[in-house]
Order: sequence, then structure tokens, then C-alpha cells
Amino acid sequence: MLTDTRARTAKAREKPYKLYDRDALYLWVSPKGGKTWRFEYRINGRRETLTFGRYPDVTLQKARKRLAAARELVAEGRSPAAEKANKADAARFAGKNTFKAVAEDWLREKGPTRLPGWRVSVRGWLDNHIYKAVGNKPID
Repeated sequence: MLTDTRARTAKAREKPYKLYDRDALYLWVSPKGGKTWRFEYRINGRRETLTFGRYPDVTLQKARKRLAAARELVAEGRSPAAEKANKADAARFAGKNTFKAVAEDWLREKGPTRLPGWRVSVRGWLDNHIYKAVGNKPID
């Protein structure tokens, strides 16, 4: 089993390498010296990898706790990586699935490349007409 001392003293090499702990948990050490906790597993015969976070932000103890939770999902036939992605998407889109939120993102992106008169005109059009009709409606 891996120890915190061994993880802390792991040095970068020419090629990335793995320091194995247990139950398919390992510390991946990059050629630039970055260290991340990873877990390899199989779902429906397909190999997948889940990253738990960077060492030392995520300690060995935290990585083992996250491993236990991920192994439970694998035992149920669910992919921990897919669950993590779904949670991240839900958090990212929370409150951003309305027409107004998408339009504001669009305006923020396009605005700097347009003339000030265009920005004022579009802002007025959106505020006075569009948002009143469909601003709070979900995009889907």
C-alpha cells in the first residue's frame, strides 16, 4: 500500500508513471511533477478512469474515501465518471437554462466585437420585448 510519505516524495520522470495504493487506486505522476489520484474500473467491459483530484489538495485519506464511494457505484453497475460529469453539468447549468441566461451569455460574448450603438439597441430590444415574453422560459 501507498503511504503519504511515498506520495509526497514522488519525483517527476521522463514519462508519466503510477504509484499504486489498493483497489485500483493510484497516484499518477506526470513528467512535469503534477500528481493526481485516479481510479480505474470497468463498466460493461469498457475500461474507464475517474480522477479524484490533485495531490496534496486531496490527501491519501480523502482519496480512499472517494474510492469507497466510487466502488459502490461500480458495484451497482453505474459509472462514477458519468455521475461526476452529470453533477458538474447540473451545477454549471443551474439557473442558466432560461432564455434570458443564454441571451445574456450571447450578448457578453458578441458585445465587445460590436459597435456601442448595436449593444444599446440589442439590450433595449431584449429588455423591452423579448425577456417579457420568453425570458424566464427554460431553453429545453
